[in-house]
Amino acid sequence: MGINFTVGEEAERFVGRSLHCITAVSFPISLLTIRLLWTKTPKDAGAYKYLLMIMQAFSALIELHMGVLFAPIPLFPLMGAYCTGILCDLHVPPHMSTAILFFIVLGCFIMLNVCIFYRHQAIIPDSHPLKMRNRTRILVCSIYAVAVELLSVLVLFADHDSSGGSDFIEKNHPSMKWVYAKPGWIVWNPEGSVRFVVYHALINHTFQAPLISFLIHHSLKVLNQRAPDMSLRTISFHRAMISSLIMQSVCCVFVFLPVTVLVVSIISEGEMTHEVTIVAFLTCQLFTPLHSITVILSSATLRRSVWNYFRFRSLSDGPKISTTVLPKPSVVVLRVPVCDSSSLSVVSLA
Repeated sequence: MGINFTVGEEAERFVGRSLHCITAVSFPISLLTIRLLWTKTPKDAGAYKYLLMIMQAFSALIELHMGVLFAPIPLFPLMGAYCTGILCDLHVPPHMSTAILFFIVLGCFIMLNVCIFYRHQAIIPDSHPLKMRNRTRILVCSIYAVAVELLSVLVLFADHDSSGGSDFIEKNHPSMKWVYAKPGWIVWNPEGSVRFVVYHALINHTFQAPLISFLIHHSLKVLNQRAPDMSLRTISFHRAMISSLIMQSVCCVFVFLPVTVLVVSIISEGEMTHEVTIVAFLTCQLFTPLHSITVILSSATLRRSVWNYFRFRSLSDGPKISTTVLPKPSVVVLRVPVCDSSSLSVVSLA
């Protein structure tokens, strides 16, 4: 029978406005987080500060791409979308815009996992068998980043239909031919080469989730073992960083669960309605603002900076109070001679 639904003008406006509103809120928060990380991060954070900044830069680019540049209207449970953003007006191929989206989203998750790995290496002692040298750490992180970003390359070169007509739609979903009139549309055949994208994502998630969980758990375990040999300030710093990374990882639920819904909708071939998949798609966009807010709230320094800014801002809008400092009274000592050749001191305030 095939999939059959129509994205009306009201639904299209709803999705578009939702993307714009989320971007209008999230993008300034991401920029604020980057500025706070640059100016308020403690000096002893070292290279970790720049890893966090790069991760936040990816987060800001995700919102900019989703809400302004690409602004896709998804066609789930059909594996496709059409563009309503600036890149569409510039005639950028939709498969390239999709590959860029995958690249920056994966880049954000890569940097989050690299931060967890960096914190793990900073906690374990030099004698530990998992301790790596700087060059080895850089090599491991580079190989990991290339392996994960391979997914965006697979998306770029996956077989797709994006102009004229689509043999996949003509054969399986003829009622969806209305998408031909939309600008910058793209549709993938689930049975084509795009299946390697799904395989890569499943393999990546299967190995990555347990590995990251192990690094966090092992970091806390080693930190507790080394507590007697560390200062209270060092222990507090490491625990605060690990807690922040755990909270940031929890925010990934707003991506993994909706993506699971979207994948199930594709596999079930239309058992889920288009409205359900739209809600799942928009839920994914909540990751970036929640992630940025988590970075700020989980750091005492950043949280204090934001609080002080708004507190002083509110005080500056209140009534003006001027203070005049009065001069201190001078002390005068008078010595009056008496008959026994001593002197009597009289103190007065002028």
